[in-house]
Amino acid sequence: MVWPFTSSPSAPPTEPKKDIPTDSAHLPDAVPAPPAPPKVETPEEEIYRVFMEALAEESDAAKVNQPGRKSSALPSDRDPNAQHGAIMDELRKDSQFPTEMNCLTAFDNMYYCYSLGGQFLNVYRYGALKDCSEISADWRFCMRTKAMSSNEKKRAIVQRYREKAAKIKNGPSSEDIWEGRTEPLVGAFGRKD
Repeated sequence: MVWPFTSSPSAPPTEPKKDIPTDSAHLPDAVPAPPAPPKVETPEEEIYRVFMEALAEESDAAKVNQPGRKSSALPSDRDPNAQHGAIMDELRKDSQFPTEMNCLTAFDNMYYCYSLGGQFLNVYRYGALKDCSEISADWRFCMRTKAMSSNEKKRAIVQRYREKAAKIKNGPSSEDIWEGRTEPLVGAFGRKD
């Protein structure tokens, strides 16, 4: 019995093979490839490159100053320790702020702020409804960064966190109400010191 839906595949008609020349005299002239665009070095790549050069110079200086060899003084403008310190300062300056932002987390924070539970908690703790405009601005900012290039995005996010930190630092704090103690408290909690 033969199934009506199965059939043996028929071989497609084959065309006769043409002789293909193998020597380059019969090949058409090749079109030259367009020149590669010049590589633009990002600030992070530049810092990394300078850092690696400084490390290489330090290792070269260590090899020169090994015991049993004559020591040679490095010129003061090529001092690897000074370059290393400058690079590390540059890296530390930007490393205290994040370079990535999660839009889902920002949306969750905004949703919680506007929710009944979030507002109830704020009324319980502080006696007033919470203003969620700053939190929703974070989410909108995160969505705007999706259209930016990688380097622009990192710079914008670091700048945003810098501005937020400056606003918090310059804003009201507990030091506006309380004064710092200049001398230690004596006899606190009935202790005799």
